[in-house]
Amino acid sequence: MHVQEKEITRRPCPSLLVLIEETIGKPTRGCEVGVYSGKTSFTLLDKFPQLYLYMVDCWHLPKAAEFHATMPKHLNTLRLWYRHVKKHAKEYPGRCKVILETSDKACKQVADGSLDFAFLDAEHTYEQVKRNCPEWYAKVRPGGLFAGHDYLGTYTEEFKGQVKRAVDEWGRESGLGKPRVYEGDIWYFVKPKEENKMKRNDWVIKGLSETIRETLGREPRIGCEVGVWKGQLSRRLFKEFPQLCLCMVDPYLPYEDKLGKKPVDEMLDAMTEAMKETMFAAVRRMFWLTTSAAASMYFPDGYFDFAYVDANHSEEAVAEDFSLWYPKVCVGGWFGGHDYNGVGDRKGRFGVKTAVDRAAGLLGLEVHTTHQNVWYVKREVIRA
Repeated sequence: MHVQEKEITRRPCPSLLVLIEETIGKPTRGCEVGVYSGKTSFTLLDKFPQLYLYMVDCWHLPKAAEFHATMPKHLNTLRLWYRHVKKHAKEYPGRCKVILETSDKACKQVADGSLDFAFLDAEHTYEQVKRNCPEWYAKVRPGGLFAGHDYLGTYTEEFKGQVKRAVDEWGRESGLGKPRVYEGDIWYFVKPKEENKMKRNDWVIKGLSETIRETLGREPRIGCEVGVWKGQLSRRLFKEFPQLCLCMVDPYLPYEDKLGKKPVDEMLDAMTEAMKETMFAAVRRMFWLTTSAAASMYFPDGYFDFAYVDANHSEEAVAEDFSLWYPKVCVGGWFGGHDYNGVGDRKGRFGVKTAVDRAAGLLGLEVHTTHQNVWYVKREVIRA
């Protein structure tokens, strides 16, 4: 059975060709994730004679079958498109590779920093786009183009706004900022030629300082960090906010559970390191060598300008910390934590996102994210 031209529902993306020329010139290696009928891929190969193109799509694989379960006719069309793309690709010998695979598996076949461009036009759900961005951005060379389609997602109500939300959040969390938008619906980043070498905690403190100031509308005077570990973030908070007094809560007790294992000597070494790291601000620090629950009992509601929770990441512990420390922040203050929808959450080891979303939902709060999977909410009046 041949695929008829009248069945083609996706048109090539001519604005992508112009964007590629304007940003990187003549590409020699690229990738399209979400090939569908192949129109954009083959147009790229025709436009750029030196281009070698990875053409990635799961088409009719179980992943697609699950996604299109309510549209069996569409799934059958995908099978036909795969055969059509495979056949047509033979007209470009040595210039393309058709990869019938899910995005996360396909990206393992492409070397980091090897692509002049990567174009995402696959599953448009928030979760999938958020996963795809870091995977494929890593494959783009410095100075290369990282882009995707349907930024506004106006073609269907089902996915409207999901691509934009995912890309905006990822750009903010990765330090790239907001994406540029070309011709209305193509979002893109040009990968810096000299990647920013900021360390993980540098990005965390950048996100913390920006959002704390923005939320409070002033410099914080008293804050709390629950889960201090070696005090590296505490040190940065003291340097960022010269007038800050910080309560540093950590019991430094050994533990062994499904999240990991920390013996006595390692915990003692961490506590010693935290004290050394923050010695310069000894008059502004208050160590609370006790559990989160025990420490919270000593502070009245509304006491802190901000509270940052980065302790036990199990769903139960995060939920408890939310209930304990959110009321301790002043109205209009900042309350947040770490590892929201990070690798641990996505692999099912942590329960940060689940607990935070549930607790915030019950209070009618909007959860925001910033660099390095930091989440936060603005403290509102608690109504009985």
